[in-house]
Amino acid sequence: LAAATPLAVAFNGKVAYEKFCGHPARLGWQRELFEGAQVFVLPSTSGRNGSLTRAQKLACFRRLAQWVKRHE
Repeated sequence: LAAATPLAVAFNGKVAYEKFCGHPARLGWQRELFEGAQVFVLPSTSGRNGSLTRAQKLACFRRLAQWVKRHE
């Protein structure tokens, strides 16, 4: 990842990111960087993830999509 030098990385699922980083997280932008890239945590796309409504999940994805459009 460091060789690719992305501006941001996105994780599919809060639990996945928490296991990766070793501490609790929230959805959206994180305070820490990973290999110099900003970190965005998305809700899991798994059908088993029932903690958020479809509209809430979609809002997270749209927030990231807006950032991507501004940084193309």
